[in-house]
Amino acid sequence: MDYYQPTSFGQKIQKVFRLYKILFLKDLSPATPVTQKCFALMMVVPSVDRVGGYERQALELSQSLTETGNLVSIVSHPAGSFPKREFRNGFLVHRLEGSGITLFFRLALFLFAKRKRFDMLHAHGVTGFSLIAARLAALLGRPVCLKPATRDDLNTIVSKSSLKHRFYKRWLKRIDHWIVISRELKEELASCNVPESKIHCVPNFVNSVKFTKASPERREVLRKRFSIPSNQVVFLFLGRLEKRKGVDYLLEAWRMDPCGILWIVGSGSEEERLKKQAESQGLPNIQFHGSTLKPLDYYQAANVFVLPSIKEGFPNVLLEAMSCGLPCIATEIGGVVDLLQQDQQGLLVETAAIEPLSKALRRAADSRADRMRWSMSAMQTVRDKYDRSQVTAQYLQLYSQWLR
Repeated sequence: MDYYQPTSFGQKIQKVFRLYKILFLKDLSPATPVTQKCFALMMVVPSVDRVGGYERQALELSQSLTETGNLVSIVSHPAGSFPKREFRNGFLVHRLEGSGITLFFRLALFLFAKRKRFDMLHAHGVTGFSLIAARLAALLGRPVCLKPATRDDLNTIVSKSSLKHRFYKRWLKRIDHWIVISRELKEELASCNVPESKIHCVPNFVNSVKFTKASPERREVLRKRFSIPSNQVVFLFLGRLEKRKGVDYLLEAWRMDPCGILWIVGSGSEEERLKKQAESQGLPNIQFHGSTLKPLDYYQAANVFVLPSIKEGFPNVLLEAMSCGLPCIATEIGGVVDLLQQDQQGLLVETAAIEPLSKALRRAADSRADRMRWSMSAMQTVRDKYDRSQVTAQYLQLYSQWLR
């Protein structure tokens, strides 16, 4: 979704009207009978404009919650030239500028001013910004839940002994509730002495209405646009090009056995190095497409999705690919092992294991029957467990328990 598309004056008026309608229904008509209790939630997203994995989940969850009648605000630290306040998809985004003690006081003043406008604070990511916000909300008498993003987020803080981290560790003990997206993260929290009664497993989700399998006609149009023959197998990697994504291992596996066309879609700190690696080794049939605002086109045109990461939380791209009917080849890490079962929705391989990855690519390229079977299972898995509406309902059930 393009969150930065400019709006006309008329659209701005509609947004303002919608916002005040929500506020009116929430604040001025508490006695109106409703079938479901509605909540006022303050989301803390340390850098909402980065639009990485957990930032996207926070934005999608906020939109889904507002669509079910809840009042949501997001507070964040800006990354780029974005407005200090923005109304987006039914919720408000507040960006607080500054650093260090200045940012601390601005965050404190902001939460104090809004203290009567939210029932609960939901923080995403274990960072200084989210921990300070969580502590301030607790001092204001508001319950707090915290959702770590990836493995070692909590361990990193617990293992350090600076004055700042000693404060953080004390504050972590006072978090009311923890949201974990995978079994791996649940085990990490348990190893950091977080009581099991505070840990709640809620997976990431995907908008299965948006991310769908292409019709044969649309698929043909997309393949022609990308100049891909109909009988050619296309492997797709889509994501940020950084070290933890393991794309260098994918290139090495491709060098052993180039068995189709490999698309690498994304940008990042490793982009130029990976291009040089592919060029210096003379790797055939590799196309670097750069970043995109239309990932759906790539999902719907490709045949197999590949995620060779060495560290992940609960990858959005894997959910999106599965929702689009792509069989997946991925490493056995994080939430991936919760999503994929071996030879059910695709294939799992060990981290940084080049030869097994190469063999998995070859099997997917050679067996159309396997690809069809994996595709059907992938779509069914998403529909059954990871659709946005189902996961939003899980959050609402938890909020209801915590705010009795």
